Amino acid sequence: MGEFNLTIDKGSADTILSLCREGLPKTGPTIFQWSATNHVPTQDLKLLFVPKSARR
Repeated sequence: MGEFNLTIDKGSADTILSLCREGLPKTGPTIFQWSATNHVPTQDLKLLFVPKSARR
């Protein structure tokens, strides 16, 4: 165990990001970051990126 740092960049402000983790702070127009100490995951991290071009 130790420090865990997660940074997700969705690439475009128009892209929708859906994930299984709540409370992930947005730190920029396209960036989300989260840090933890002694984090033990209880499930896999699942991400879904939906670009504007895929929405109707």
